[in-house]
Amino acid sequence: MLGQVYRTNPRRRITEDHREMLSVWRLWRQVAGPFGQGAGHLPDAGGVQDQAAIMLDALEAMSAAEAAIRKERKGGDE
Repeated sequence: MLGQVYRTNPRRRITEDHREMLSVWRLWRQVAGPFGQGAGHLPDAGGVQDQAAIMLDALEAMSAAEAAIRKERKGGDE
């Protein structure tokens, strides 16, 4: 995946914390759309300005990773 060769299934390295973060990202993405536009469900009360910067950075990084994976699966045509 993304040029990385894994000797074992990387899924085994996923912890409960990772699963929780994926859940937050999916809820945010459901409303925000596949490219992160708009305001999805946010983990803390309030708007974007009320969120921890590290959380917003993480959501953005996860969306960027998904976009890279989709691009690789399409053969780089995106």
